[in-house]
Amino acid sequence: MNRLLGLNITRFIGLMLFQLFILNEIDLHNFINPYIYPLIILLMPRTLKPWMLMLLSFFVGILIDGYSNTLGIHASACVFLAFIRPAVLQLVQPRLGYNDIEDPGSAKLGFQWFISYAFICILLHHIFYFSVEAWGFSNLPQLGMRILSSFLVSMLMVILYRLFFKTKIFDS
Repeated sequence: MNRLLGLNITRFIGLMLFQLFILNEIDLHNFINPYIYPLIILLMPRTLKPWMLMLLSFFVGILIDGYSNTLGIHASACVFLAFIRPAVLQLVQPRLGYNDIEDPGSAKLGFQWFISYAFICILLHHIFYFSVEAWGFSNLPQLGMRILSSFLVSMLMVILYRLFFKTKIFDS
């Protein structure tokens, strides 16, 4: 458990710094805004109590909001992600269940499982985030384009993260 705690703290610091100081500076014509910080929530231990997951997710979102000056939009999207995560984990559950696997980032679950899990969660996060940011669905084509383009770039970043950190040090 101590190893998993240290791993999650390291992930938190690394992903937050990368998001805040590199990815937040990328804004291509207000259509591509890559977000890798949802990985912090996706990779938290599966056995974490729901209230603790939501509290930590709110903390992640409020830190991003504080730096980005976005008035709680990231915090609400993070809490939404924490809320739907158990349902997504249930949806993509392996045939034999999770057994003793506590970390959703575990190599034991496989690359394809992780990408399916991340795909669903990040897509839902982006739909929620950009819909709240736009205050509704009034300009649906532009909203859809922003969601899709940001989602594709974010998923590319997630895949690169997963491939780059696929070592015994980072897998539980």
